[in-house]
Amino acid sequence: MKKLLIAALAVASVSAFAGGVLKEQPYGTFQDGYLSHEFTGAGQAANSTYLFDDFTNAQAWDISSIYAYFQIAPPPPLGGYTEYHVRITQNANFTSPGTIGLDFMTTQASTFELANNRLNFNIGSGILAPGSWFLSAWVVSDFNQTGQWNWGATEVVTGGEAIWHNPGAGLIPGGNPVTVSSQGFDPADAVFTINGTVVPEPGTFIAIGIGLAGLALARRRK
Repeated sequence: MKKLLIAALAVASVSAFAGGVLKEQPYGTFQDGYLSHEFTGAGQAANSTYLFDDFTNAQAWDISSIYAYFQIAPPPPLGGYTEYHVRITQNANFTSPGTIGLDFMTTQASTFELANNRLNFNIGSGILAPGSWFLSAWVVSDFNQTGQWNWGATEVVTGGEAIWHNPGAGLIPGGNPVTVSSQGFDPADAVFTINGTVVPEPGTFIAIGIGLAGLALARRRK
């Protein structure tokens, strides 16, 4: 019985640190995309628009990577992007984000994975506290060089639908965050995957410690 208990604790210690998927929203029956782009060309700043989508995590996670899938048809433009951004925030508001759970930017061209139709944000490690969050991802470029980047969308809405924020009001009057359906589009969510590892709670560490102590005791008795 003691050996069984020790084995169970050892398994618990391994599974507590196991990696996995925090949140995944795949494509549904249609493949569309919504603008999420910061424009840098002359006179383009007012058109910069950011897409947000909500998710919840009940436990703290160590985020290793985030995939933001782009519109599959027509194919996205190649090259010309100067930055790739992903943020997790309390509010679906670019200028007033509230608590920022994660903020990652890269200039690596390899982030743009045309073969997989996604932006691959290889974060490595970023602790995200439990809570209700909004994910946003966008690229930075001159519209005249690249056109616009559209974040892939699905008609399967989980939680609240995706939200747009166009702070400069060049495309959406008022400059306030709005749902995509309020602008005449179908209700939709963004297509993304958040990968990482659950961060064990203090009680888990205690259980692991007891398990290791039990193993040590068993060895001494032998």
